Amino acid sequence: MTSERNYFDLFGLPVSYQVDPEALEAAYERLSLETHPDFLTNAPPEEQRQALRLSADVNEGYRVLRDRSERAAYLLRLLAGETKLDTTALPDGFLQEMFMLQEELDEIGETAENNTGAENGLAEGMRQQVEARITAVESEQEALFATVSDKPGIELLQTIQTNLNCTKYLQRLMERMG
Repeated sequence: MTSERNYFDLFGLPVSYQVDPEALEAAYERLSLETHPDFLTNAPPEEQRQALRLSADVNEGYRVLRDRSERAAYLLRLLAGETKLDTTALPDGFLQEMFMLQEELDEIGETAENNTGAENGLAEGMRQQVEARITAVESEQEALFATVSDKPGIELLQTIQTNLNCTKYLQRLMERMG
């Protein structure tokens, strides 16, 4: 974040995991026009600098709020405030599951090098498996955020953080699959 600005407030949206994509898009278009530095070429230098900072916040806020994972991580930072969360925590068995999937992916890569033709089916099956896992983790994330109150407890915040940690692992695995 380029400043301490709250992106939800900036876009006039409720602080929530659920974001109305049309409202976000409309607010982005409006704010982009209002804050774009090119429209302030005759303004004093300080006003131009402020517009540039605000425009950067608008662009960064839009990038964060339109992406589920980025939005979840940002919202968690807002909710946690100064509370320190374990950004490496994972559920029991998750890391072993990731190692197994990595090994499967390596085996598929070796099969592809031998050009047996079976690799396409294996790779697609694995992709579907990981996509289903991401969908399940994101559904859990949505349910967790739905239970958040004005002052969420550290246990809930850590559970959300652990869920986000899983999402990151799964997304990296998807990226590796190409």
